[in-house]
Amino acid sequence: MKKLFISILFLLQYFLVIGQSPENFQLVIEEDTISGMPGLQSFVHAQVDGKWLLIGGRTDGLHQRQPFASFAVAGNNTNIYVVDPEQKQVWTGSLNGLPTGLVEQLQSTNMEFIQHDDKLYIIGGYGYSATAADHITFPNLTVVDVPKVVQAIMNGTSIASYFKQVTDQRMAVTGGYLGRLATTFTSCADNDSMGVTIRWEWLPMCRCTRMKSGNFLFWKVEEH
Repeated sequence: MKKLFISILFLLQYFLVIGQSPENFQLVIEEDTISGMPGLQSFVHAQVDGKWLLIGGRTDGLHQRQPFASFAVAGNNTNIYVVDPEQKQVWTGSLNGLPTGLVEQLQSTNMEFIQHDDKLYIIGGYGYSATAADHITFPNLTVVDVPKVVQAIMNGTSIASYFKQVTDQRMAVTGGYLGRLATTFTSCADNDSMGVTIRWEWLPMCRCTRMKSGNFLFWKVEEH
């Protein structure tokens, strides 16, 4: 019995030591150059068949600190890019030709987004709206058919029919995180248009029923 106890104690000590020993690994980051690859900051991305879809964000890097100079329209990304990192190819499509609501939101910065299967869900974003004649946080949900948009841009054909958009003030968020659990989408740590209000909310996709519990809002999704 004493030998058995000593053996068990030895094994426990062995596994404790092994469990606490650091793993040996190496992380290497290598720069790769793709001709025509855009320089974007705070953009939306999705992927299909190894190709990347890039939407929105800014082309001038971090925005200016002065309020009067921040988020200038000239720094908006008004194109949609498809990138094949393996073949090092880039295709470009313009937002021009889309409805005004889509054009304004999809060239904003810090939109919240998540891809689920072939659909890319985008909410909010901050930027200048010619419609509002001011900088706003966009109160929109946009759903993108990723494979069809990618194929259309590669073929140089219209992308207009592959976007759906709804307007709801509860979508006016920016800079947070959009997640998904089953049929419920979650948004947290968002800013309002002034960048000072932190929200923790569960937001709706299309039509929904609402329940409130404590500091969280829960939304049951009914996509249609």
